Amino acid sequence: MQDEQQGPSPETTSSYVETHCMTCAAGWTRRDEEGRSIVVCLLNREPVWPDMVHCNRYQPDEALSPHPDAT
Repeated sequence: MQDEQQGPSPETTSSYVETHCMTCAAGWTRRDEEGRSIVVCLLNREPVWPDMVHCNRYQPDEALSPHPDAT
């Protein structure tokens, strides 16, 4: 049986998704065969809205941030 519920299309995303969701500790980014990105929010286990502009749970992923001692 195929899941009838579909998430947002990964074809376009807002700049917020690119600058925040893709670097959030709760974000999980995957790419399809055509190179399009889809970002899943691990807090609600659903793809983020392509036109998202704000999230009150944004937490920068420390692994993606430059180390303070790095020059």
